[in-house]
Amino acid sequence: MATVVAGCIAAQFAGVGLPRYAYPMLLPTMRADMGLSYFESGLVATGNFVGFMLAAFGGGVIAVRIGPRRTILAALVLGTGAMLASGVAPDYIGVLVAQTVVGLGAGAIPPTVIGLASQWIGVERRGLVFGAVLSAMGLALLVSGVAMPALLAVAGWREGWLALGGVGVLALVAGFVTLRESPAAYALGPVNWRAVYGAWRVWYWCLLGLATGASNAVYTTFFAAWLVGERGVSVATAGQLWAAAGVASVASGVTWGALADRIGLGRAAGLIFATQTLAIASPSARPSGRRLPGARPTCSGRWGRRISARRP
Repeated sequence: MATVVAGCIAAQFAGVGLPRYAYPMLLPTMRADMGLSYFESGLVATGNFVGFMLAAFGGGVIAVRIGPRRTILAALVLGTGAMLASGVAPDYIGVLVAQTVVGLGAGAIPPTVIGLASQWIGVERRGLVFGAVLSAMGLALLVSGVAMPALLAVAGWREGWLALGGVGVLALVAGFVTLRESPAAYALGPVNWRAVYGAWRVWYWCLLGLATGASNAVYTTFFAAWLVGERGVSVATAGQLWAAAGVASVASGVTWGALADRIGLGRAAGLIFATQTLAIASPSARPSGRRLPGARPTCSGRWGRRISARRP
């Protein structure tokens, strides 16, 4: 089971987390190099988000037909190829198309790795294991905040996407070696799709996921660009903020997962959404305050004072 979970973490890290959180760090140099407006930059992120949503909606269906292992590996191939294509895209349209395909690859991974991991663990430990798998997003946030500014100091955004594609290749190899499906899963009967899509709880959770994803997409896309472009913050300092948020996110995955095992998924999810709502709303609460109006608790303090000192 441990090797399967490790493979799921690698897929989530390289196929979903890195392209999502590295994009904001690469965006300022992409905008400067290609002369993009915020609208055009947001359109690229929108293409990625639309691709992600389409794949997330259909990823489970595909996994049932061909198996979660094949689905994850195919998604990694698609996403990794698109990240490499982003690094060599000749123009804005090429980047837009490539990033949309990155979203298609990334969207199929989260529901599938959760489904694969659930085949190997008992109900009493699912929250903890799911939290560990999803903590890969926090690890990607941390790595993006540390690695991307260092890379941009000696290279450009194209090299950044090529490096991300290289990590995707490593995750693909790791997934090929470690990901396995439980023999017990083959004993399950056919899926009643009418019952699945007719259940109101499914659509309720889809709505919550849509709202959370949309709000986070805007924040993660423009946070670093806002710091660098409008607050005069260096790329290195923005990376430190990104890394600090990543440290908190790594721990939060396991913490929230363990809490869900104790108090139930519904109550834990309610606390999570309440926390996210307060955090994402906080930038507009004190737009001229002395501390950074960031949506991550770990982004205050030392970094907040450094950013406030650069306020026009």
